[in-house]
Amino acid sequence: MLHKQKLINRVTTSVIALMGTSIINMPTPSYAESIASGPPPTISGCYNVGDEQVKFIYQKVDTLDPNVLNRLANSIPNVCNGSYAWDDKWYWESLPDNRNKYIFLMWKNIKNGEYGWLVIQNTPSTWNWYTNDGRRGIVPNGEQAKRTWWTNGYRIDIDVRNPPNQGPWTANDIWYGFGY
Repeated sequence: MLHKQKLINRVTTSVIALMGTSIINMPTPSYAESIASGPPPTISGCYNVGDEQVKFIYQKVDTLDPNVLNRLANSIPNVCNGSYAWDDKWYWESLPDNRNKYIFLMWKNIKNGEYGWLVIQNTPSTWNWYTNDGRRGIVPNGEQAKRTWWTNGYRIDIDVRNPPNQGPWTANDIWYGFGY
């Protein structure tokens, strides 16, 4: 009898584990509703990182040229005149492929001008990302990428997730956020 109970417990645990994996890998519409539509909300100030301040930028751009994107980053004033939310939450957006529109996500330390950016590109077969330091990658279906920088001893992440193309999500949808 004890052997039978252990077997039932093992089967129950396996079913629960499988159910948990299914829920994680295949978002339901209620899960989708907990992810806000982008862009992230804005605040009127900046974020303190020790004795310095950082702001976050979201923008649609029409180029992947790192020289142009670095000029854009350098043109952002070093003043605390508002920021997108640094809230470690996901936001989503639908971005059709082959339209020469890309999502540009950036942070900037307004005291010393230091910055980091990541730009997201949708192609017919993959989601690609590129950064100001020359890194690049692909975000496969159902996977995520995280690019981390440090400023004044504080960690800043820009996260990108390609949700599974199931349920409410399509091949043109991407999740992103500013994390820590």
